[in-house]
Amino acid sequence: MPTSEYVIALGNVYKASEQTVKANRHHARVRAIGDARANGMDVDMEIALFGADHDRNLLEALRCARQAFEARPSIYAADVSAWTLYKMGRYAEAYEMSRHALRLGTKDAMLFFHAGMICKQLSRWGKARDSLEQALAINPRFSLQYAEEAVHTLKDLHHLPPTAAVRLEQ
Repeated sequence: MPTSEYVIALGNVYKASEQTVKANRHHARVRAIGDARANGMDVDMEIALFGADHDRNLLEALRCARQAFEARPSIYAADVSAWTLYKMGRYAEAYEMSRHALRLGTKDAMLFFHAGMICKQLSRWGKARDSLEQALAINPRFSLQYAEEAVHTLKDLHHLPPTAAVRLEQ
């Protein structure tokens, strides 16, 4: 059984290169890997991240994210929980989990990207800019799926009207 993170990554490569049939085939394999849970494999975190990244079965993704966080409360499990909550529009909860994910200062571009996108939704412009700048400084090509979005979002944040940019941050 292939590792879910590699199947997801390959599906994302195919999607980015507009090979939709191959992307869909690999993303469909993620469901089969999810069935491996019945055989004792712990893939909750990967299944949750896939669901959030692809806006699929978000309630199930959140259940898996929470289960993963309870089983192994790592910064990555916190990040997956934060990202899933973000995708569900639950930004305040996502922010708290994202803060938990960043608490050790780990230099992981994806953690900072997720934090930046969450902060943007909460109108925490300065924190959003700082987080996205950090993500791109760590690795400007951190994700086939999200690197370009990070660049565009950061540009938008830099072009906010001065009154919006000075908004009080909490």
